[in-house]
Amino acid sequence: MQNLHLRRLGAGPETVLALHCTLAHGGAWRGLAEGLEGQAEVLAPDMFCHGHSPDWTGGTDFLAAMVEATLPVLERPMHVVGHSFGSVLALALACAAPDKVKSLTMIESVFFAMALREAPETVAAQDASEAITADAFAAQDWPLAARLFNRAWSGTGPRWDDMPQRMRDAMIRGVQIVPPSGPGLRDDSQGLIDQLDRITMPMLLARGGASQKVIAAAHDGLARHIPQAKQFVVPGAGHMLPITNPAPVAEAVSQLIRTA
Repeated sequence: MQNLHLRRLGAGPETVLALHCTLAHGGAWRGLAEGLEGQAEVLAPDMFCHGHSPDWTGGTDFLAAMVEATLPVLERPMHVVGHSFGSVLALALACAAPDKVKSLTMIESVFFAMALREAPETVAAQDASEAITADAFAAQDWPLAARLFNRAWSGTGPRWDDMPQRMRDAMIRGVQIVPPSGPGLRDDSQGLIDQLDRITMPMLLARGGASQKVIAAAHDGLARHIPQAKQFVVPGAGHMLPITNPAPVAEAVSQLIRTA
């Protein structure tokens, strides 16, 4: 099994396992770590094909591979936080090892399988808005796919042509995991919906008030299935919430940690 590169940020008596979004890396959690300084150390692995972790050796289900690779990091009870793809990975870890997850925070979750159950018309509209991006993935035009995918999800982030080449190269490398993420995110290959009764720990669902409607659909569905899940919305924020607005996210996570 391939090993993930692990970053350690901040310090404190608690431990937070933080799982980043597609096209980012573990360093994206520095803002969260600053907000939790003195309360928790943040363990932030880089996903395969991201940051300093190795390329993925292949397969058809990236979520399954990431669960296998991340479970060893969850060696003792921790608070688990995930953003976007990382939020679905966090949910999968909590289902696989609920005794090791003290609290669960899902930020801007792209658990499209839940959204499909709750609001299929919203998912259809999202698909239609990303048709050009889907064509780029189908053609394996990774530079174009990275550019379009980043534009769709980064909100007010820097434009592609304004980024340094090393950042563009990192996104081209990372975007190649998007197609094999489909089984886990859209088809629920891990059977997470049928395991939601295992989620009994304190839980937070955080999203930006200006993010895509499909995110709200996924969160609303999760909240209906998990009674103790609390929804938290940062007005005006978009999909990159933990990077653009780390302070309110850190405060919400801090409060959740104190209740766990």
